[in-house]
Amino acid sequence: MPKTKISEFDVDPANNTDINSINIAEGCAPSGINNAIRQLMSDLKEFQTGAAGDSFTVGGAFAANGGATLGDASGDALTINSSAVSIPNGLNFDSNTLVIDATNNRVGVGVASPAGSFQVVGANDQIRSGDGTTTTFLGGSGAIGYTGTLTNHPFTFFTNSTERMRIDSSGNVGIGTSSPASKLHVAGSFRQTGATAPFEWTVNSGAADYLKLNAVGYADNLIVANSSGNVGIGTSSPITKLGINGGTSILGGNKLFLWNAANNSAPYLSSPTDNTIAFFDTSNSERMRIDTSGNLLVGTTSVLYSSGQQGLSVKTNGGYALVTQPASNNYNSLSILNASGTLVGSVYASSTATAYNTSSDYRLKDNQAPLTGSGAFIDALQPKTWTWKADGSIGTGFIAHEVQAVSPNSVVGEKDAVEKDGKPQYQAMEYGSAEFIANIIAELQDLRKRVAVLESK
Repeated sequence: MPKTKISEFDVDPANNTDINSINIAEGCAPSGINNAIRQLMSDLKEFQTGAAGDSFTVGGAFAANGGATLGDASGDALTINSSAVSIPNGLNFDSNTLVIDATNNRVGVGVASPAGSFQVVGANDQIRSGDGTTTTFLGGSGAIGYTGTLTNHPFTFFTNSTERMRIDSSGNVGIGTSSPASKLHVAGSFRQTGATAPFEWTVNSGAADYLKLNAVGYADNLIVANSSGNVGIGTSSPITKLGINGGTSILGGNKLFLWNAANNSAPYLSSPTDNTIAFFDTSNSERMRIDTSGNLLVGTTSVLYSSGQQGLSVKTNGGYALVTQPASNNYNSLSILNASGTLVGSVYASSTATAYNTSSDYRLKDNQAPLTGSGAFIDALQPKTWTWKADGSIGTGFIAHEVQAVSPNSVVGEKDAVEKDGKPQYQAMEYGSAEFIANIIAELQDLRKRVAVLESK
């Protein structure tokens, strides 16, 4: 068979009897040798350029003193069948397409001098990996670095061969769960650290579902109970929409607005001055306040009478200053206690009338005896008339300090007393006092007896 390629030559010289059908066997013509040499030179050139399509096998070391080109633009391949390939001084393909830096043990793709063990420089998704179904990528462009999946699949993060976090194909992030149901879904507690103590969020799933926010080391700072929608601060079992266990402060605007479902306008509580609480309506008008002395002021921002702490001041622009109504008839509309908490007076309402009562039970009294001296009591009183300074109207009755000399319990205050600021502290008296009434009744009874004696004669 004619030998048309170098690879077809035999290592045994006796078997090489022709070159491309030119006879070079023993005893051939000299012209055959000449033509065979020329043909061999042609075959070697074709082998060099690859035109012959011949393979080349090196059984030992291969040294190229200078450049070496393997293959051409037609896409020829180089196959090295060996247990190892050693390139002591590195490898460079097309300047920076693929660079192996043997000195620094680095590989670069798209970069001539890789700065790390493996560096890729290129546009968009620079590194892709996948199994034919899922494709992941790692890349960067401009000032943005990115990684993820190029297919409709989740992107997961593992430690110790266990999934810790994933981003699903909808963009939801799950930590501790492989099925995130919202943009951030955390299965379990998590902490948020700050300048001092960290905070810890806890979600309890069970009979009492709740979301809890705690400063680490403290319990029940903030609780949101899922089953009822109640919020607890300092308590884990709020029974109303907002339950607070401990002190409450409102800072900044000093306003607490009270909204309802049917009206966007809101009344509110405010602290217009230090230690004062004011109540405003929806028109921003103050209706009531508690001042620094503990007085409750309605319709006024200051006490109506400056003689000591009043407790309640009510000012109206018309109508009633104070209205009371018992739950049913024949009950007290107003009860009055002494400093010891004992009931000493009341305003009693029936279905048709009102009674103004003071305590008079026999069980409260010792040394009970008939009243005497009623005539002297009545004679000592000095009924008078006068003109009121305020409006010039005529008055009839008594002068307080004159009555005080006869009936001290019927008068309050002292004659000529003044407040700390120099204003007069006026006396007042009870015209229908028990002492007045008792002495009048006793004197009438005595007069009736005397009249009866005279009428019997």
